[in-house]
Amino acid sequence: MKCGAPLTQYTAAHYHYRFRVDVLGEKNVGKTSLIEKLVSSSNVSAALGSTTSGGWIIGNAEVVIDFRESDVMHASLDDKTDTAVLVFDLGNRRSFLKCLYFLQKLKTLPNPPPAFLVVNIKDETADREVNQQEAVEMAKSYGLTFIEVSTSTGHNIDKLRKELIRRLLNKKLEQVRRLLSDGQ
Repeated sequence: MKCGAPLTQYTAAHYHYRFRVDVLGEKNVGKTSLIEKLVSSSNVSAALGSTTSGGWIIGNAEVVIDFRESDVMHASLDDKTDTAVLVFDLGNRRSFLKCLYFLQKLKTLPNPPPAFLVVNIKDETADREVNQQEAVEMAKSYGLTFIEVSTSTGHNIDKLRKELIRRLLNKKLEQVRRLLSDGQ
């Protein structure tokens, strides 16, 4: 642009953010159903292998989340994991203990990603093997966000989606702030 050239009007940029969320848990705890419910409100969705993606337009930003599903015992996190969502069933104590095992593995990482502890509440409330208070206390002790959802009724699915997106964008903002402070 030549000096003295007329200025063109600045139009707001369209921001694109892509995140990877690992959804972990035992078989039959509702991981696939949870991902399907989370993605059902997206503007764009796609599935490829064990990854299902959803995209949302929020203001001037497009947020795309690649949900990667894995068994909690065979899961391995890497630096591409932005958040881990650990799913268990209140009626299956083993699924809860496996999440606890993975949390202990997660704690050994140099920079563990933020994580959510999600209980998929099934209709059979009489068959509960895990006390809800025990799950809440475990989440607190590990600094996790705890949310109860129901993939059959859709209970708290929107809340989980909004909290996931909020946390992911906040994490990105913190990364930018660190880059800026390190550069000065």
